[in-house]
Amino acid sequence: MNIKSFDEVSVQEAVSFLPADYFYLFEKKELKGAVAYFAQSLVGAVAWKAKDKTAELLSIYVAPEARRLGVGTELIKDAVQNMKKSGCSEIHFKYSDYGDRTSLAPFFNNNGFETDMDEIPLGKKTLSEMIAGAGKKGVDKAKGEGTCIFEMDGREKAAAKNALTEMSGQDIDIYDKQWPGTYVIMDGAKVLTAAFLREEGEGTISIDYLFNNGTSKDLASLLGRIIERIGDHYPGDTEVEMLLATESGEKLYEAMFGKTDSFFRLASCHQSI
Repeated sequence: MNIKSFDEVSVQEAVSFLPADYFYLFEKKELKGAVAYFAQSLVGAVAWKAKDKTAELLSIYVAPEARRLGVGTELIKDAVQNMKKSGCSEIHFKYSDYGDRTSLAPFFNNNGFETDMDEIPLGKKTLSEMIAGAGKKGVDKAKGEGTCIFEMDGREKAAAKNALTEMSGQDIDIYDKQWPGTYVIMDGAKVLTAAFLREEGEGTISIDYLFNNGTSKDLASLLGRIIERIGDHYPGDTEVEMLLATESGEKLYEAMFGKTDSFFRLASCHQSI
């Protein structure tokens, strides 16, 4: 097996097994990592970034035909070694524990990580049901304020992105580069209300984060704008998932649809190095 750092390979090789939006981080030289070759074939990749003395594992992927051959373990070892060289003393990251990712906890534990699992309520409705719920609660009659962040001009966008990053701890670049995007109501440099949306595979929209530091009208206004915009671009049977990780988001969902019986498992991993 041959492990090569991102500095030794082409951009195409570096991001071939990583989410498409990581190309942007690679261009900004914020992405570190390596790829693995087995018998001359590219079989895996790992990506991470560092801030101060803390490293964050962003992604690890091994091609199905190369799994259970130790590729993932070698990539993790390479990442940890280079994190140490970069002056990091801690590794922290989170991942969603579903589908084939349910096998990751034993993998990370075997590689020295401690893992904590949280269950977060997950709302699931079709877009048609969202529109009907908005009408029932009068959300559709809200003024519909709020701006999609990638439609802002340069200075306004930079201020919003900085405020959103500080407020949420989320990587706003992930949501800034794709439709349906991030919606926000600002008061100067202050975030009043925000929602982070992305396409979660074909036929599903995920509202990953819903934040409200304004009034209930601000939240209703933003949600009204979101439903209006995605309703113009997606069919009614599109499934909309809402990660109810904030109190305001959970209360809003329950007011519109009642309690959800679905949950999202979030794994938090950490290791001192």
